[in-house]
Amino acid sequence: MKKQNKKTALPAVSPEVSIDYSVRDSFLKLCHIQETALALEPKPDFTAALKSEELKGKLCGLYPDKKKAALDEEAESYPIITVEFVEKGDTK
Repeated sequence: MKKQNKKTALPAVSPEVSIDYSVRDSFLKLCHIQETALALEPKPDFTAALKSEELKGKLCGLYPDKKKAALDEEAESYPIITVEFVEKGDTK
């Protein structure tokens, strides 16, 4: 039987509600996830622990996004070309 991927809808948040979630909160949550992954019995989840470590590093700016950097570099190497359309018979 095929496993179905069910997406859960996020609760609606009104514009009046402020969401206070800081870099510190995110870092601490990733620390908790990492500790939980390493404490799993009988076998620690090293993949989840390593991913948490990577995300903590990215959050602190230690690991720049390679895909974004490559796209930015690629975009800089192409010249910007502007094209002006002229009506047929128009002699500016």
